Amino acid sequence: MQTHPLSEAHRSGIGTWNYAKDLSTYSGEEIAQGMEVNSSDLDVGLGMAPDFIGNGRGMEFAQTVLKHATELARMQGLSHLRCAIHSWNKVSQLMAGRAGFDFSGSVINDQGEFVVMRKKIA
Repeated sequence: MQTHPLSEAHRSGIGTWNYAKDLSTYSGEEIAQGMEVNSSDLDVGLGMAPDFIGNGRGMEFAQTVLKHATELARMQGLSHLRCAIHSWNKVSQLMAGRAGFDFSGSVINDQGEFVVMRKKIA
């Protein structure tokens, strides 16, 4: 998978993505409400443009993002990656598990219930 720097046009377009109702957009700050701050974790979030969902490239996308996140975490002296996934989003939880994340806990806030998963950086 090729990666490219995020352009201003792409950055502004992300806010216009429209998902099915159960995949509505939300900000990472809202998800983080209620999550404990952990100085050894780099919080990671993934979001695919709706046009790319369901084409079988989710794991490739996740691995590309996680490679960069791992490099960033190492540079910051961190030992884990962490993600929060809506409890109903079983597909994303399964993908995170396949990418090496383990269940770490859950959090409930105004945005719903989230499964928190962590991955130790090798």
